[in-house]
Formats: sequence, structure tokens, C-alpha cells
Amino acid sequence: MRRALLAAIGLAAVAVGGGCRQGEVPADPAKSALIAEIAADAERVRDLFADDAFVQRFLDAASTLKPRATRRVLVDDVERDFDEADYYVARWGTPVAYARILDIAAKAGATTDEHARWLDFGFGAPGHLQMLSRAGLDVVGVDVDPVGEALYSLPEDAIAPPGSISLVYGRWPGTVVTKAKIASGYDAIVSKNVLKRGYIHPAREADPKHLIDLGVDDVTFLRELHSALKPGGIMVIWNLCPAQSAPGERYIPWADGQSPFSRGDWEAAGFEVLAFDVDDTAFARKMAYALRFDAPDAPDGQGWDLEHDLRAWYTTVRRR
Repeated sequence: MRRALLAAIGLAAVAVGGGCRQGEVPADPAKSALIAEIAADAERVRDLFADDAFVQRFLDAASTLKPRATRRVLVDDVERDFDEADYYVARWGTPVAYARILDIAAKAGATTDEHARWLDFGFGAPGHLQMLSRAGLDVVGVDVDPVGEALYSLPEDAIAPPGSISLVYGRWPGTVVTKAKIASGYDAIVSKNVLKRGYIHPAREADPKHLIDLGVDDVTFLRELHSALKPGGIMVIWNLCPAQSAPGERYIPWADGQSPFSRGDWEAAGFEVLAFDVDDTAFARKMAYALRFDAPDAPDGQGWDLEHDLRAWYTTVRRR
């Protein structure tokens, strides 16, 4: 992980969480190829979610995203410029890919009315949170990325009516500060590509730097998820993964995307398990083809061999 030493440079300092920001380069409202591409991504997958009005609202919001100014931040003692792509996409890919986890949550009964409260555990970049807020939700994202804390914590980053955005940085639920900021009363909690069995409880020996320390034991973590949700609230884990290495080769933690917690763990914590480790590969591949993840020349293309190097799983639970 990047070191937490973050500061900004320029003419007039403005404090931002773990660092500061100064002298932004204004965005050109008339030029945003990135937002046009995100909107195009939304159209590419729209037919896959024709039966989900909530996801349609989310996709509609893609074209309403606003151009972002470039920010200069000191990262590991090196000045770096972070532009619009670092805000909306960063290294996580198109925000439109969140459509599937939203679809799963909505079909499981998650409340999607205007000002429904949703929490995203490990949100990465806030592009999809902007879209959710513009679709009417009040969303909270929690993450530990110190670079993100410097880039995304200005007041204007939370303006995306008719809903709202709140970003929380730090280990949750492992600190008093994050627990106080996140509080409770959520209609849904989602987590994409973070709560993987390979990250939390790897099946084989793995490099510790590739693992995730939740900061609390499993029982405590699941208890806090339960407490954060309203009665009847929905929790969804959805993980995209590459192919796992062969036996005898180096284990790939991020390729093991099943639930890090057993069905019994979820039930003991007070959840009704609606779907457990469902193989979602077929749908994920349809979406990946639509988003051109197999095309190295596409803006979001990764040149994946989607038939052999892409898997997906989801787990859905409801607070009793």
C-alpha cells in the first residue's frame, strides 16, 4: 500500500484529511472524453439489465457526471497530477461494472427509493458513488487508500444531487472514528472485489502484502455488518477474479473470490443467507464482453481471455 505521507503543492493550501490540495487545473466542461466513454459503457450494458429499473437509473446517471479538475499531490515524495480518470476510474476500471452488484442487491429486495441509505465497503474510486447519488441514493463509501483520502475528500466531491455522498477513510469497523462516522441504519451494504476468501482466509500460503487485514476477528466484523444494516437490510459481496494458478504454482489471493465467511458464520451473526457462493461467471462474461474487457485497444480493455481467465461469485444475505 502507498505510504500515508500525502501533501499538496501550489498557491493556496486547503486541508484534506491526510494531506492537502492546492492550485487545481480547471477542467474544461466542453471536453470530457472520459465521461462520454463512461456513458457509452452504460449503453453497452443497458440491455443486460432491462428488467431492473434501479440499474437503469444508475446507468442514466453516467451521462450526468461532471468534468473534474486535475489535482497535484505528493505521493511517496514524488509530485503527481491526478486527473478526471483518477477520480472516476482510478485503477479499478469503469464504474459501470458496478451495475451487476446493484442488480443482485435490488433483486434480493434492497430498498432503492430516493434517499435510501447504502454503504460500500472498500469503494476504491468514487465514480460509481457519484452515479448512485445522482440516481437518488444517499451513499457512504469506506476505504483505507491514503491517496484517495487526499483526492476525494473536498466538499465538492460530495455534491451529486438529488442524493448525497459521504466518504470515510480508515479501517472499519476497527476504529472508533470510523464507526462513529459510518454509524448504522443502512438499507444495503455492497462490497465488490474486496471481501474475497483469498484476501481474508487464503487457501494456500500467500504473500502477506497481498492480503487484507480487517482489523477485527470474523465474529466482530460480521456483527458490525449486522448492526450497520436496518432489519431486513441486504448485504451483497460480488467478486470478479482471474483464473487461479495450478497446484504447485504460486497462489493468487485475488483469484479466490468466494465468501471469506461460511454460511454458518453468516447465520450465527444474525443473517438469513439468500445466496451463497453463487457462480456468476456466465453473466460476468456477458458484461465483460459488452464492456470490451477483451479488447486491448478499448479505454477499459484489459485484453482478457474472458472464456478462460474470468470468474465471478456472489453471496447475498439479509439481516434478520
